[in-house]
Formats: sequence, structure tokens, C-alpha cells
Amino acid sequence: MPIELGRNAPAQTVSARTLAVCPCCGNRGFERLIDFGSVPISGWFRSDPREPAPSAELAFDLCNSCGLVRQLPGAAPRDYGATTRSTAKQFPAYGQALIERLASLGVGPNDLIVDVGSNDGVFLDALRTAGFSRLVGVEPSRQLADSARARGLRVENDYFGPHLVPDLLGAHGPARAIVCRHTLEHVPDPAAFVPALRDCLAPEGGVALLEVPDGAAIPDLMNVYEFWDEHLYCFCAENLARLLDRVGMPAFDAQVQPHLETRNLLLWCGRGRARAPEIGADRDCVALWRGLPARWAEFRERFGAALRDARRPIYLIGGSHSQYNIANYAGIGRFVDHLIDDDPAKLGGFPPILGASPSIISTARFESSARSGTVLITGFGYAKWTARICGHAAKHGMQRIDPRDFIPAASKDGV
Repeated sequence: MPIELGRNAPAQTVSARTLAVCPCCGNRGFERLIDFGSVPISGWFRSDPREPAPSAELAFDLCNSCGLVRQLPGAAPRDYGATTRSTAKQFPAYGQALIERLASLGVGPNDLIVDVGSNDGVFLDALRTAGFSRLVGVEPSRQLADSARARGLRVENDYFGPHLVPDLLGAHGPARAIVCRHTLEHVPDPAAFVPALRDCLAPEGGVALLEVPDGAAIPDLMNVYEFWDEHLYCFCAENLARLLDRVGMPAFDAQVQPHLETRNLLLWCGRGRARAPEIGADRDCVALWRGLPARWAEFRERFGAALRDARRPIYLIGGSHSQYNIANYAGIGRFVDHLIDDDPAKLGGFPPILGASPSIISTARFESSARSGTVLITGFGYAKWTARICGHAAKHGMQRIDPRDFIPAASKDGV
């Protein structure tokens, strides 16, 4: 039976140090980047449209030295112990390449690999299939940890952090490799979290992989819907490398991988290595981010005008945070009648959209009933599904609107 390490540890909190000082460069100079005002908290699906959705202020600041973007404190930190959302369907196309890279870096089948933020064990499963046998996950969600354990995986049900390091080392020894995928952006205090990763790593030959959403994709591609109340930080390669430098775990390689309609950032690092000097050297993250607010304001005006004139009912493709984020941030929620999503947990529910209570319907119901109105092409990254829905819309002469058609061009200097 697996041991539950540190099970009395408190949930994550936001420290004053995190708020005052940039964890990547130590700078205290922050400027307001973008403010969405009061928006519904994501993931809150109502069964009764008359029930008010809980809301919180959502705004982001920019470090004027390294370009780190951080969320201002608003709602209480998310309790991931109660999360049930599996990320198995988001497993990237390059997942196998990550496993092959671990082997090329000398990680053997009997070496300890720790997966921090292991969710329901999808990456641990892939590692086990590839022949790695000493695997440990760390996952705060009770349900997701139990799901992985039911498949024979070793998972410690807890938040990762400094409090857990002594127990992990005592139970398993230092790790030859640590994998931390899509976790760091959710962590209130990266300046404490990343040293804890370092301390769990073997001092000789240990390697770590940090994977986060590429924050630079938001201003580059105008993917403003990627701002999310669960993401406390938006990293780019340069500032994430600076954070690793500060804790003595320099990045020796960086990759940017396309994923759905955005990008993921992967940094390989380790103790006692030299940082690759080219990481982040070709991009000015501060200038890139500073160009976002004006472009977003123009997009919002143009997109909103198109929705005001669109034929009703209006259908958004997708019922996840990407879709209700764009509805809330662009202020077009009042025009939306339905969201199309096939997740059984969402069907019949009412998503957290400001000023409206659109219902979630299945693709099959859309196809059986929709004969007029407008489809918003918001199934970001799911081309086949989008093509199916748009094909039905075209057959019946329905209007189709692509939000990307309203993105203003960036100037040559990125502003």
C-alpha cells in the first residue's frame, strides 16, 4: 500500500515575498499589463441558470526587467485536492520524444524518476510502457492520485514543496530525473518550489524537465483566452532560465513545441551544469507583452461588433475555459446561446459566463436541431471536430465567425 507523505501539509498559499519580488530576476518593478475586472471563477458549472456564479477580480502585472507575467492576488488559491480533471486527452504528440530524451541523457530503466504534478498518471504510464520501473508521482488531487494507484502506479497524494522533500528523500532517495509538466504555472511561490525540485535531484548526473505553457504565445498569437485564473504566472524561455539560474539548476537546453493552437515551453536543467547562453537571447519579452493591451482592445471592439450583428442563436465550439474565457474577456457572453461540448460532466450545465446562462449541448444535438444562426469557431486546436461542426453549419447556410479574423497586425517592433 503506498505511503502518503506529508499528508497534513497545508494547501498552497501566496506569500508576501512572491507578491513583492519577481521570482525569476529579483526585480521589484512591476507594471499593470491587463485587467479583466470581475469574472466568474472557471470550472464552476451551475445546474440552475438562476444560481449566481462566484466571481473574482482577474488582472496581471508585468515584470519590467525580465518579462514575467504574474496574476494579481484575487480569489483564494485553488484547492487542487478536489480536482477531478484528467489531462490524458491533452497528452502531447511529442510525449514519446520526451521519454527518448530522458534515455539519451543517461536515465536508465532502474533509475528513480519523480513526476511532480502527475495528474492521473498518464506520463507515468508512458514511462512504464517504455521500460522504466522506479517511478513515483506526486499529485494533490485525491481522485486523480487514486486513479493512478488503481493502475499499479506509486503516487504520493500531496502538494509538492519544501515540506515534502525530506520525506521523499527518506522514502525513495534522490531522483535521477524529475519531470514537472504544467505545474509550475499554478504554483504561488516558484522561488520556493523550484529549489525543492533541485533538492530532490541527484547532485551528480541528475536532470529535470520543466514544461509550462509558452507565455510568449499569448501576445504572439493573441491567444488572450490562455490567461486563466488557475495560471498564476506566464513564463517565457528567458525568465524561466533566469529562475533556474538563481537556484543553481541551470538550463542546458530549451525547446518550444506546438500544441493544439498554442505552444509549450520545455527547459531541461540539472545541478552542476552550464546554462546554454542562447536560451531566450533572441526575444525581448517585455516589449512583446507591452504591445498586447492595445491590440487586445482593438480586437475586442471589432469582435464585439461582429457578434452584435451575427444571426442568432450563436454557438461556441467547446465548453472549457478557453471558450468561456474568450466570452468573458471579450464581453460577448450576452450574445452566446449555446456551447457545444461532448463531456458528459458538462452536458446540461451552465458554464461560468458573465451576464448570460447559455446551455451546453452535445455535437449530436447540435447536428440534429441547428438549422440557423451562427457558429463561433472556438474549438481551439481541435481541427477535425471544428470541421465537422462547420460542415453542418455550411450545409444549412449558417453563419460562421472565426475570432482570429479580427486580430490586428502587430507593428514591426512588437508594439
